[in-house]
Amino acid sequence: MTYAPIGTTTKGAQWFWSWNFAIPHLSQNKAVAQELAYWLTSKEFITLVKSKYGYYAAPAGTRHSTYSDSYVQAIPYASYEYNALLATELDNINVPTTGSQFVPIPEFTALGYLVGVQINLAVKQQLSIREALKTAQHQSEAVMKRAGYYQN
Repeated sequence: MTYAPIGTTTKGAQWFWSWNFAIPHLSQNKAVAQELAYWLTSKEFITLVKSKYGYYAAPAGTRHSTYSDSYVQAIPYASYEYNALLATELDNINVPTTGSQFVPIPEFTALGYLVGVQINLAVKQQLSIREALKTAQHQSEAVMKRAGYYQN
């Protein structure tokens, strides 16, 4: 986690990505799953992970208490990360934060996947960067046209 690019916004995009727990509505083990989620985010679990596997193994961003003085001294980027978390403005914790990077259309996930595949191919040097970008652009335009967003 870190600050998002500033761009044209005064305080940056104010978003960060995180993995979260989800318990499916139809789960037959909701109580056990909830118990596990509480344990995996507990102070006791974070302390156990730090002591058994080292500071780098502790899940960052889980709790304020994770960022102890010893943790901040052991992890070079911890203070920067923690300050970024503290700077995130949450006016109403009951309303999801979307940030400026999110496009609220049903095709957003598909576009991310298609572009991600092209980036992966370029990173693995199976395509040139130019070809990956060209293909990603073509695929993105096709998705947007098919969805009816524009008629070019």
